[in-house]
Amino acid sequence: IKDFSLKRLIEPAEVAAAAVFLASDESSAITGHTLVVSCGLHISHY
Repeated sequence: IKDFSLKRLIEPAEVAAAAVFLASDESSAITGHTLVVSCGLHISHY
């Protein structure tokens, strides 16, 4: 956890919220993008 930018684990509800958003009409302008829901773990190694 010390390597995570937000210093905590991601909650399942946060991943679900991202999936619901991507499945909604509100995300209709988003194409060809990877949404990383990781509490910043993916950026802590750069």
